[in-house]
Amino acid sequence: MKNKNNVNNKSVTELVNKIVELQDRKGNRQYAHSYALGTLQSIINGQLNGWSGWNPNSLQEAVNDAYSSVQSELKALDQGVHALQTA
Repeated sequence: MKNKNNVNNKSVTELVNKIVELQDRKGNRQYAHSYALGTLQSIINGQLNGWSGWNPNSLQEAVNDAYSSVQSELKALDQGVHALQTA
């Protein structure tokens, strides 16, 4: 039986690195690791408390969703699109 919470598809380290990269590109380098920590705390609290929008059975899915969100924002910046606009 596979462990649904085995974080290996997109690792936490990859997520943190992407968050740091995004914050650096946005000019927030000095707060990048704090932002990453807050994201990880949100993911963990969401999983533990079953908050709406989080799948309480899949820590991996929550990490993947966060990674995809950060990756999409980085791609938008590459295209010159502000994060609040549609790419």
